[in-house]
Amino acid sequence: MTTILKDIIQPLFVVFGGIFALYQYQKQQKFKRLQNLSALWKTFLNDEKMLDLFNLLNLAENKDPQVIENIRNYDQKLKYKYLAMIEEVTLYVDTFEIDKPQAKYLFQWHFYFAYQSPDTVENFWSNLGGVEEMNASYWAKSRNLSKVFLPS
Repeated sequence: MTTILKDIIQPLFVVFGGIFALYQYQKQQKFKRLQNLSALWKTFLNDEKMLDLFNLLNLAENKDPQVIENIRNYDQKLKYKYLAMIEEVTLYVDTFEIDKPQAKYLFQWHFYFAYQSPDTVENFWSNLGGVEEMNASYWAKSRNLSKVFLPS
């Protein structure tokens, strides 16, 4: 009877223990990746100028000429900071395998305003080199991800 325990049951415990440990490790890694995405979200929320830019982009749908002018003339450094933030999200999704649904949930409108919205794209990029710059290969990964992140 003890040989049965030793030869059959003990290896089964090791196998099930290994499977459970692998499952826990994968859950922990996914949580860490989501923490990184969440930290990026908090960075955005804690920057009032970034929130102001996002708010302007959101208001552009009303086609208010003053809002459009404010977007066109918004500080280039802040626009690049905004683009850098969504580039970082793109890297998290591509390289670190962040689940797209979570990234989309947090950042779909950021991508949409910068790359897809007919009300904001031209005005957002106006003092960054125009739509030609947006279509440059450097921005291709984020531009492509923005198509996946289109609001539903």
